Amino acid sequence: MVPLLIISAILVTLIVVCVGKDGSLRASYDQELTESIMSHFNEHEAIKLSSLTSWSWDRLEVFDEGASAVQIEEAVGADVLGSKYLFDRTLLVFLQDGRPVHAATTYIAFSFGPGESRVFTDDVTVTPVETPDHTGWIIRLL
Repeated sequence: MVPLLIISAILVTLIVVCVGKDGSLRASYDQELTESIMSHFNEHEAIKLSSLTSWSWDRLEVFDEGASAVQIEEAVGADVLGSKYLFDRTLLVFLQDGRPVHAATTYIAFSFGPGESRVFTDDVTVTPVETPDHTGWIIRLL
C-alpha cells in the first residue's frame, strides 16, 4: 500500500509540473524537439516541423525572449508561461483548433526578417539558410 501511495504522489507531482495546478498547459523545455531540429540543421537539411512532433497541431505561435505572459496569453488564449516574462529561451506554442496542445521552450533562436509573421500552419518547414556573407547558417521557419 505504501509503495503505491508513493508512486501516486510522484505521478501527481509530475502532472502538476507539466500541466499546472489549475489544469492549464505549461511550457517546459523540450529536449527531444530541440535535438531533432538541431540534428537536421547541422546537416543543412530542411524538414517539416510536423514530422518532428508526436502531437497533432494546425497552428504554431513563436515567441522570443522578453515576451510577456500577457502577450502570449492574448495570442494563444491561455497562460502557458507560468511567469511574467519569457527569459533565455524561445517559446513554441502548438495549437489544434485554436487551443494550445503543447508549449515547448528551446534555446534555438529562429531568425525572422523585419515584419515577418511568427504564426505558422502545420506545413511550416525548419530550414537552414546560409547567411548572406557566407560566414554561417541561421535557422528559419518557412
